[in-house]
Amino acid sequence: MIPIIIGLGLAWLFLERIGFFKDAKNGDNLCVIGMPQAGKTRFLSYLRRARFLEGSTDEDTHEDFVIRLKNETEINIKKATDLGGTDTYREKYSSLIEESQYIFFFFNIKQYLENEEQYQRRCNSRLLQIFMDFENTKKSGGRKKKIILFGTHKDLLTISEIEALKKFKQLIEKKKYKNFKDNVSLIDTTKDEELKLIVEKIFA
Repeated sequence: MIPIIIGLGLAWLFLERIGFFKDAKNGDNLCVIGMPQAGKTRFLSYLRRARFLEGSTDEDTHEDFVIRLKNETEINIKKATDLGGTDTYREKYSSLIEESQYIFFFFNIKQYLENEEQYQRRCNSRLLQIFMDFENTKKSGGRKKKIILFGTHKDLLTISEIEALKKFKQLIEKKKYKNFKDNVSLIDTTKDEELKLIVEKIFA
């Protein structure tokens, strides 16, 4: 496959390399988690071809929906859970990750790089929690989990996407979850055309 143009971010090269959903099975579960106001619900609404309604999410579960690609491929999602971004919901991470094969983690890349209100620390603690859940799954012999980190609000960056990705990867290079840096992409969830291309890349 040919990489998407730079305008959509070089981070998509990792999808070319590892074939993120190459072992996806019809009926897999997906959980959408992350930081508050990071675009989780908007993205999942797009996947479901449902109208996006502004507002905070508590916990929404959507069962048995189909993702249709332009090549007429259909991917059946057994269950997708959209979890609120406040700290209150972190206690549900482990159970959601346990029952899900694919995890989409959303965070505001601008706030992370500028460390607004200790955003880095709050985000990093969640990534560590996810990493530990992945390790527990590995030890128990369960099916390998896969994760994509979506750095949203890229349109607010004051540096280039390439610079932002480089800086983000440097910031987590010495963390236990440093391998997550290979699975990160910067997106603008308010642009349907970009979401369309991203969905095709992820699920192709």
